[in-house]
Amino acid sequence: MSDSPRGAPVEAGVAGPLLTTGYGDLEGRLRRALAHLIVEQRDANGRTVVTSSPGLIWDLLGHVVVPAQVVGRVSEVEAILPDGTTITGTVVGADAATNVAVVRLATPPDQMIPLMPARSGGSREAQAVSVVWNLPDGRLVIHKGRVVDTGRLLPVGAQQTDFGVSYVALPDVLKVELTEPVARGLRGAVVVDALGRFEGLVLPLSDHPTVVYAVPGRLMSRVVDGLVRQGTYRHPWLGISGQTITPALAQALNVPVTSGVLVLSVFPGSPADVAGLRDSSALVRVDDRLFYTGGDLITHVDEQRIRSVGDLIKYLVYHTEVGQQVTLTVVRDGRPVAVELTVGARPEVPIFD
Repeated sequence: MSDSPRGAPVEAGVAGPLLTTGYGDLEGRLRRALAHLIVEQRDANGRTVVTSSPGLIWDLLGHVVVPAQVVGRVSEVEAILPDGTTITGTVVGADAATNVAVVRLATPPDQMIPLMPARSGGSREAQAVSVVWNLPDGRLVIHKGRVVDTGRLLPVGAQQTDFGVSYVALPDVLKVELTEPVARGLRGAVVVDALGRFEGLVLPLSDHPTVVYAVPGRLMSRVVDGLVRQGTYRHPWLGISGQTITPALAQALNVPVTSGVLVLSVFPGSPADVAGLRDSSALVRVDDRLFYTGGDLITHVDEQRIRSVGDLIKYLVYHTEVGQQVTLTVVRDGRPVAVELTVGARPEVPIFD
């Protein structure tokens, strides 16, 4: 994070080619969709520090998306538009898991136009993309790259359980490989496709100079909608830690299905606990390794086949809401059993400090 004492210049540059010519209307569209946010807050010693980050214009009502780690606990920020105009903004809400915050500008800028979202199918592997951000003086920086992984389930935080650490993970995270190294993190940068359509927001998760990860636009849309409407986004949650069952593991554990999610532990008081899901209590030794077994094995949610932990998380994220009732099909004592469960809200876990 680039923090400077009050009065010192805000550092915001990165290594890479400056986007100035040769992009035609694409450059103009990117300029109209990116503001730059300036945040003042106090550090642990009581000193005022200034932090800056690009912000993505989200809609014509003046909502701007910015990394949650930038706004911290402040309620007001300043946004610098490409023409140098400064507008005060109010922080509407922030989500720790996706590092997404929303700021509402006091006056919606009529010259700012949101980027179109990418097609509903999302990015393809090997697809050419650009990672773009803007500097406080309105200049754009662009880094060319390509998507090298899609559908990634990426751990971003953790909760302690009786079975060890249960990871908080985001689905469909994009992994982008850049053609040139960057000297420092691309906080607030956005990923766009060749037509300038929005693909995702870069996460502060990689120390590799040519690799970045990004929250996909599909997930961001759900989070931003919740923040705009309610000031918060509640992530759907069952309250379990689980393990993906593979054919080899199924054979070793002597379970009657070759895929699914074995329930390892159930959080006390969670939706899974209330619904009566059973955790694993037995230990078996397989090739000098110990595995828990004996718990419910989830194979379907609302008749949707669940083959892995990733399948389960994706279904919850994209097809359920907090308070919604779902039907889990689990294998218990060798037989399929239907379990009715009301989806809960995942407890907040500090992630991007």
